[in-house]
Amino acid sequence: MDYDRVFVTERALATTEPRYRIQEEIGSGGMAVVNIGTLVGAAGFSRVVAIKRLHAHLAHDARFTAMFVDEARLSSRIRAPNVVQTLDVIEDAAGVALVMDYVVGVSLSQITEEANGPLPLGVATAILCDVLRGLHAAHEAKGKDGRSLSIVHRDVSPKNVLVGKDGIARVIDFGVAKAAQREAITSTGEVKGTFGYMAPEQMIVDRTVTRTADIYGAAVVFWQLLAGVPLFPGNDIASLRSRLAGAKPRSVRELNAEVPPELDALIHRALDDDAKNRPRTALLFDEEIRRISPPEPRAFVESWVYDLLGPAIDLAEERVARTERAAESLAAEASAIVVHSRESQGRVLADDEMKTTVDAPRRHRLSRPLASVVAVGALLTLLLSWKFLATPRPEARSLAADDLAPSTTTAPIEPEPSPSSVTSAVVVAPTASTFDGPPKENGTRPLRRKDRRTSRCNPPYTIDEAGHKVYKPNCL
Repeated sequence: MDYDRVFVTERALATTEPRYRIQEEIGSGGMAVVNIGTLVGAAGFSRVVAIKRLHAHLAHDARFTAMFVDEARLSSRIRAPNVVQTLDVIEDAAGVALVMDYVVGVSLSQITEEANGPLPLGVATAILCDVLRGLHAAHEAKGKDGRSLSIVHRDVSPKNVLVGKDGIARVIDFGVAKAAQREAITSTGEVKGTFGYMAPEQMIVDRTVTRTADIYGAAVVFWQLLAGVPLFPGNDIASLRSRLAGAKPRSVRELNAEVPPELDALIHRALDDDAKNRPRTALLFDEEIRRISPPEPRAFVESWVYDLLGPAIDLAEERVARTERAAESLAAEASAIVVHSRESQGRVLADDEMKTTVDAPRRHRLSRPLASVVAVGALLTLLLSWKFLATPRPEARSLAADDLAPSTTTAPIEPEPSPSSVTSAVVVAPTASTFDGPPKENGTRPLRRKDRRTSRCNPPYTIDEAGHKVYKPNCL
């Protein structure tokens, strides 16, 4: 796919930004070149557009760039079917470009050149009335604050009028338009427009230019369509001087007798050097023309233009078809990329899911024994707790005061040794914890076996008649 350049819009949208593909050149002027292109959006959306770019030697000139952007700003405020709409302003390393509606049709200059003579009265009237409606929409355009922009096209000429295959004439190219709130101010002493179609006030420095200048230019175009030749053919200094000297244009009826005298008079009034004598608005001029000479229906104009320039219109349609096929190919490539990306992502996810599926039994095998142990332990704990709670417990017996008091009866005590051979021994009365069994009838309780042994071995010996220690056998 062969494209000159790819532009990307700078507007901040939360969604995918549209892309513009520039293709073949379809026109060129003093400031800019126009290419056919495609706006490519999401979900396979595409639209054929015209993309207008400054020439390379002007692309980085701040003054021309400002004028170019002003054209977009002004024309975007004009909303009418008889004006080619500006859709967007884009920028890349090559400079600024305007994106406009693409019109399948031919320029009015192509029509006049191919006709090589007067146009049918009804066709010329229909085309000129469309032009006047477009100019009136521009003159009445308002800014964001609601105030009039006071736009003046200042270059109404056959090259700036497109007649579409649908039979509608549209005004294009507001590149030299002047507005009350214009950001790029025209340089002092610089004349803007095409000499053969300019009002006298446009050629005088510091002269105020109003909407009536466009009415003058439209009248010059109308005269040419009816006469078959330009009203002011010369663009040299001599022709300019003759015009400034106040030379009156000749009657169009001299070249085309089919023109009604009243229409001839109206055209001459619109061509008056004094702007105050012209029709006040383009809409009033349009209404007077329709009253005198009704225009042909749009279908008739469409058929007539196609009979005159059918091959050129077919070429324009074929250009659109090529552009659309290229856009479809681009959309298919983009869709294939998206599908491939999604498939790749799907394979990655599938691999991850497969790993999860393969690893899951292994994790389950490892976790089942542990879960079984935990379950058995919990069950045993529950059973033991239940058994413990269900088993009756013996009530604690309160100890009487006499149980805690020392017994009044002591165990038999061996004969006390003489002080000369042994030390005195201390006999400790048994406490309640040393008793074994319930109390006897006399109130005493038997000592535990260990305690009884301990009492007999305290001391663990006896003294014989000779005064010697004899240890007790059971105490050894």
